Amino acid sequence: MSQPTSSLLPPRKPRRNNPLGRMIAEALDNQLLHFAQTDTPFTIPKVRDILLTLPELADCDKTKLRYYVRDRVHTLERLGLAKRVGVEGENRTIYCLTLVEATEETAEQAATPETTPSTSPADTDDLLSFLEKDRHHLSTRMHVAISEAEYYKKVLDRYPHEKARIAPLLKTSIEQSDRLKGEWDANLTLRRQLTGKETRA
Repeated sequence: MSQPTSSLLPPRKPRRNNPLGRMIAEALDNQLLHFAQTDTPFTIPKVRDILLTLPELADCDKTKLRYYVRDRVHTLERLGLAKRVGVEGENRTIYCLTLVEATEETAEQAATPETTPSTSPADTDDLLSFLEKDRHHLSTRMHVAISEAEYYKKVLDRYPHEKARIAPLLKTSIEQSDRLKGEWDANLTLRRQLTGKETRA
C-alpha cells in the first residue's frame, strides 16, 4: 500500500492533570500509527500487550490499559478510520487502520529541505519554551476539533437522512483536526531535534 507524504491520526482528548494518561496516549498513538503505516491488522489485546512491554508502562494495570486502547480504537472506528476485518480466537475483533492524508500545503512543507542555522543556548531555550507553550495550545484546539467531529458523527448516525447538512460539517471538523495534528507533529519533531542537540552537546 502506497503511503502519503504525511499521514495523520486524529488527536485524542487531552487528559488534564494525568501524566500517566498522557504517556499512555502518546505511546498508544505511536503504536497505532505504526500499524497503520505498515498496514498491519491488530486486536485490542495485542496493542495492550505491546504497550506493556514498554518500560514506562510495564507496571500499568492491564485492565485499565485495555480500556485506554479500546476507547481510542472505538473513537477511530466512529470516525471511519478503523475498520473491523475479522475475528481472532474468542471473539477478539481484528482491526485495520486507514490514515488520513495531509493537505497539499502540509506535504509541500514536509518536502522543503531542512535548514540548520546555528543558535546559541539561550536561543534554544527560548524556542523550547515557545514550543512547549504552543504544544498545550495546539492540544486544546485539537480537543475541540475532535470533539466536534465525534459529535457530528454521532448525530449523523442517528439522523442519516440529514447527511446533506451534517456531512460537510463533519468533514470540516476532521480536516481541522488533521491540520492541527500536523502542527502538533511538527512541534514534536522540533522539540526532539533541539533536545537531541542539547544531549549531544
